[in-house]
Amino acid sequence: MRQQQPSPGHSREKNRLQQADNSLKAPQERVSLLIPKPPISREKLSVGVQRIWAQTEIIIAVRPPKPPACDSVGSIADWMQESFSPWVNKRYTSVKKLEKSLQGKKSIAQLSLEEKGFGTGLFAYIYDNTLSAIDSIPIPRIIAEDEEAMMVYMRGLRTKIRPVLTATISLYHDCKQFFFYDRDPAWLRWGQYCEQRENSLRAKFKFVLDDEPSETQKESVEELDIYRGLDGSILLPD
Repeated sequence: MRQQQPSPGHSREKNRLQQADNSLKAPQERVSLLIPKPPISREKLSVGVQRIWAQTEIIIAVRPPKPPACDSVGSIADWMQESFSPWVNKRYTSVKKLEKSLQGKKSIAQLSLEEKGFGTGLFAYIYDNTLSAIDSIPIPRIIAEDEEAMMVYMRGLRTKIRPVLTATISLYHDCKQFFFYDRDPAWLRWGQYCEQRENSLRAKFKFVLDDEPSETQKESVEELDIYRGLDGSILLPD
């Protein structure tokens, strides 16, 4: 008897399911996330949280470009335009794509409080890692050696870094809140981790948070901020 060949539609669906399954796996070149491990194995987490975890590893694996050896204004400006800004924009696109893939998913709506907290913490970790890269942008020597120029530079830094900073702190705060009433000691360390990171960022960047931007600066941020609308609220309750 002649064996019936699968229809093209069946083959496409099989490929789609295979791709979805592969998306849940960690990248071949895994990165070590500096976060507490959840108290249950990766495979026992929900599909939605596994996807967030795997995508977080993929996003973090793409590290920021190395700064130029020369610390002149021109060299750093060129590096910013040609290498660093494209890297940040690519990361922004990756996070937005992840958020979009989770929107409206029933599996996300049905997550336990612990898994929502864990997922929110992973988003916070991506922002935190990006914030660290932005904070590590080298300062041109001619600016670092001029007190007045340095003050102008720091004011500009406050304006540019504030949107990412506030989003990161907000996510860590939300992560902490998910574990606030949790009685499971196995998950307690995750709540403590998010609280510690929130407090650490508030202390380190107090000068940014305390310096309320002017209306002109706010308009500038709204026009230039690549993180506009990126609030990680996909896991938060309505």
